[in-house]
Amino acid sequence: MRITNFPRLVLGVGALGALGFLSATPSQAAPLEVWGNSAGSTNAIEGFNEATGALMDQFVGNPAGNGRGIVTIGNTLYYTIVGNGTIFALNKTTGAPMPGSDLATGQASLATIAYDPFNGPGEGTTKGGFWLGDYSGTNHAYFFDLGTSSITHTISLNSCTSFCDGLEFFVDGQGNHRLISNEYDGGLGGANTYDVYSITGGAPVTPGFIKGNNAAGNTGIAFDGTDFFISNIFSNTLSEYSSSGVYIGDITLGGPMRRPDA
Repeated sequence: MRITNFPRLVLGVGALGALGFLSATPSQAAPLEVWGNSAGSTNAIEGFNEATGALMDQFVGNPAGNGRGIVTIGNTLYYTIVGNGTIFALNKTTGAPMPGSDLATGQASLATIAYDPFNGPGEGTTKGGFWLGDYSGTNHAYFFDLGTSSITHTISLNSCTSFCDGLEFFVDGQGNHRLISNEYDGGLGGANTYDVYSITGGAPVTPGFIKGNNAAGNTGIAFDGTDFFISNIFSNTLSEYSSSGVYIGDITLGGPMRRPDA
């Protein structure tokens, strides 16, 4: 997603003041906020109303960097930057860093991040964890267990050609725990394909689940418990898709509220 001169935002969804990942249909009483993490040294971190595209929040990553992933849990924003294996934490209300809340993964470079409130592939954790895409050139995804503060599983996403930048966890209509990933770095342009995987990885269980509607380029993905949202990085829009992968329409993004590097 592009905001003025900020070329790429990778998405996470949060209900305002509520949990960042929504595994069931959320209450529509509060506006849902789609968060983006911009590439580039200015590293704009911005939240948009998912229905109107209006800019709701705007911060600067601290530390800043070439942004890739973002997710919310409660009042904490967790984000990743290229060339770093740490998951950084910001206060979702103020944008201030949260000392002691950053999470070291031991990996070389991380892409997107998704919250799994259950136990990943089954290590018995009671705290859930994060699914992390690799951004060092493999097709790997990692499960970072919040109970042990470590990566407990590494899986392969066979249709990811490497440097994929759209990964999300969701629960499908049959109650299956799934991952959805694009097939390459959306910054390369072209209509990206998103495939659905078992959380044990391997071949997609539903290949070609979503084909990017905007042919210029698609990156990131977020799920609000009902619909998917994908960033059209050269068009300043999000495309919304149903839980069955059907294109619904585009949402034009507003802002900026202020210069993120001011």
